[in-house]
Amino acid sequence: MLRRLPFSLLLLLLTGCMSRSSYDPFSISRETFYTGARTIALAPVADPSGIQVAESLLVQIDTLIEGILLGAGYHCIPRQEYVATWDHIVAQMGGLYESETEKIDELKLEVAREQLRRDLMEIHQSDFVLYPEIWIVDAAPSGGVASWDGASQSVVGFGTRVLNVIEAFLNQDGGFLQPGMVNALSLGITVENMDGVEIFQNAGGIEVLKDADRQEGDAEPVWDKRVLTDPKRNQKAVRTALLPLVEGRYSNPSRH
Repeated sequence: MLRRLPFSLLLLLLTGCMSRSSYDPFSISRETFYTGARTIALAPVADPSGIQVAESLLVQIDTLIEGILLGAGYHCIPRQEYVATWDHIVAQMGGLYESETEKIDELKLEVAREQLRRDLMEIHQSDFVLYPEIWIVDAAPSGGVASWDGASQSVVGFGTRVLNVIEAFLNQDGGFLQPGMVNALSLGITVENMDGVEIFQNAGGIEVLKDADRQEGDAEPVWDKRVLTDPKRNQKAVRTALLPLVEGRYSNPSRH
């Protein structure tokens, strides 16, 4: 299973000294984004690999995202319109799977994505597309509290799984993190322009994952599926992940 490191930990791994505050989620100037982003198309939030989250909880995250962006003065193409546009394209193409292998045809997928961006831009006047996703990340606990992507939570008594491989890597040269890592969830936000180029990525921590009962021989961890059930944690994660997108517009109402 592919896991991500929280942005704060990733930067420490890359530099050994860089702090979270120096991370810039934009790959273009903020002024360029704030002045050019009037309408943002919202893809539905993708749930984390290995955990099936109730659709109603994912919709709540989508609603929080849309509400914050609308409050900052953006126009939003809601997830329903995004999904309807995508489904129409896929239906016109006769599906995206190869009949022989039953695998995704990568060429058709790329053509569909290009058509989606074109339709969102021409029909809905979208300036950017926002892709939210729940990530499984690795967080370092200290004093019984894990901190990652702007969130913190006690891990005492959680029975969270220690990632021995990452622990060994982090401590192979004396280390700078406390031994042992825990798994957590973050809301990742990626924004692409209408050419499909990523121009923004940020994350907000949600909660520490708990292990569910595991059967002997299980190759992958079995996570407790009761996630995203704390509205306050969900709301904080969304606000943290979206803050760089909205703070400039809050400070200059003339951009709305």
